Amino acid sequence: MRALVLFFLFYSGIISAQSFQVEVMIALSESNIALFAPLEQAAFSLKKDHNSFFKTDFLIAHTDKVEARVEVMSYPQDSLEMSNPHIKNGVRLGHLIDNINDDPVTLHKLGSEDLDFFGADWATQSMFNPKDEFSPKKNCQLITLYKEEVGLIFLYLLFDDIEKYKDEWRYLIGFGEEEVVPGG
Repeated sequence: MRALVLFFLFYSGIISAQSFQVEVMIALSESNIALFAPLEQAAFSLKKDHNSFFKTDFLIAHTDKVEARVEVMSYPQDSLEMSNPHIKNGVRLGHLIDNINDDPVTLHKLGSEDLDFFGADWATQSMFNPKDEFSPKKNCQLITLYKEEVGLIFLYLLFDDIEKYKDEWRYLIGFGEEEVVPGG
């Protein structure tokens, strides 16, 4: 009997996870947002974020073992909240930067090539040490993407070893309808 209960719980968990993935994919598609699949990251799954300090919409689990969290605001539902993406980005940084130490924070606007790839009107990238409550990882790269009358995306890439950082990690999500392979 116990084995039957464990099987049922396991099977229910799988169905629930698949259902969550389908719900997220539908919501993204309806918002004209797509998950991109670079060749190095072809296998990924979507999971619920259980962080109580700062909860995002979902996690992207993939083979690189980097922790990727995603927060999405879509038009017209969140239009007032996303009307000034640069301010919203600054608020996110203020909430998540570990300001106990004087660790460096880098921030720069992404260029036209990246804007074209992401299908964005405005985008920025920052690197900082996150608060422990947000993640035990040592580094966070925040990619913020904005497309007028479409949405605002925050992609949080969390990892420990900056020497092992891979630039293609940031090419996980953007505005568009089809999967894109960078350089392909």
